[in-house]
Order: sequence, then C-alpha cells, then structure tokens
Amino acid sequence: FEGIRHKLLDLLQESHFHLPSRLPHPHLSAALDFPDKMTRALGTTLPISWLNACRDSGGFRSIADTLVTLTAPTMAITNPSLALEFFKLTRRCQEFAYGNHAMQ
Repeated sequence: FEGIRHKLLDLLQESHFHLPSRLPHPHLSAALDFPDKMTRALGTTLPISWLNACRDSGGFRSIADTLVTLTAPTMAITNPSLALEFFKLTRRCQEFAYGNHAMQ
C-alpha cells in the first residue's frame, strides 16, 4: 500500500509541473473571433490616450453610426421586406432623455 501512495504522490507532483499556468475561461471560446482581433489590434496599435479620447468624445459612436448608415442601402437591396419592417420600427421609435449630458 505504501508503494502505491508514493507512486500517486509522484504522479501528482509531476502533473503539477505540466499544468498550464492559466486555464482558459470555461464559457469563452479559446479562439478569438474577428471583432475581438480588431479590438486587440487597435489597442496595440493606437495610443491609449487617443482611444480614450475617441471613446469619450463619441468618435467611435460616429464611426459605427456612419458604417451602419452606409450599409443600410445594401440591406434594402438584398431584402426589401426587411427594409420595410425597419422603416416601420423607425416610425415607432421613441427617445428618452436620461441625463444632462448631450451624449445621454
């Protein structure tokens, strides 16, 4: 029985040295998808001060809004019934103010 105990302890100690130092998150994919890769590329390429300024000034929001506006006609051409539904929803859209800042 003592031999088995020593063998198990040896195996546990050996396996401890072969475990990765950081295990992957159980709910997140190990492979990054394209948006995550883009975000990381921007974060490593552009200065943090510039990224923060674009975030705080609404620059990123303007970029996203412009891209959506430019791609919306493609949606209407490829699926006209979807475009009609979009316009119906737009007419029912309501705006609610929830703060003093213009961006809110």
